[in-house]
Amino acid sequence: MRHLPKSLFKSMPWKNGGGETIEILNDPDGAGLDDFQWRISMARVAQDGAFSNFPQIDRHLAVLDGDRMDLIIDGKPACRLTPESQAFSFAGDVPVEAVLGQGPITDLNVMVRRGAWLATLKRVDLKAPQAWQGAGELAVIYVSQGDLQCVSKGTEMRIPCGDAIRIEHADGPVSLQPHGHCRIWRIEFQAIKGR
Repeated sequence: MRHLPKSLFKSMPWKNGGGETIEILNDPDGAGLDDFQWRISMARVAQDGAFSNFPQIDRHLAVLDGDRMDLIIDGKPACRLTPESQAFSFAGDVPVEAVLGQGPITDLNVMVRRGAWLATLKRVDLKAPQAWQGAGELAVIYVSQGDLQCVSKGTEMRIPCGDAIRIEHADGPVSLQPHGHCRIWRIEFQAIKGR
């Protein structure tokens, strides 16, 4: 387990220059916007507009705070995302327009290179300790509300709100212990064999 404090997250411009993103983690470390294998980031979206185009990338998007965001993907009927929605998945290389509700939102964005990686992004509200066994070879947990205590084979880490934790090849279940009401976003990555 490795603690990822928000003080180490990187601020950088959007690919289309329309805003700013906070990069939590990417692979390989230091990769740019055109050559990453997977990437986790957050963005403050303050106005309606088009998403950046990412060829050969699959995206998973969730709204962390704010009112709502409607995604119009390739001209199809809008998909509404709120902080109470689960993540929505779509291709990064199709036209996507975002329409906000009442004011700005913050989103959490997971991107993977198509054909090389699969990812899941799931919201979990913790009110009591929970044993969790990751299905992928790598997991990242982002804490958006409350504080989280992670315990694995005698190792304990407290992850405050706004920070994340990286868990690789967990041998056995990880105990997720919330301090008060805790909301986490669990991201799991799985490499596609034979790629």
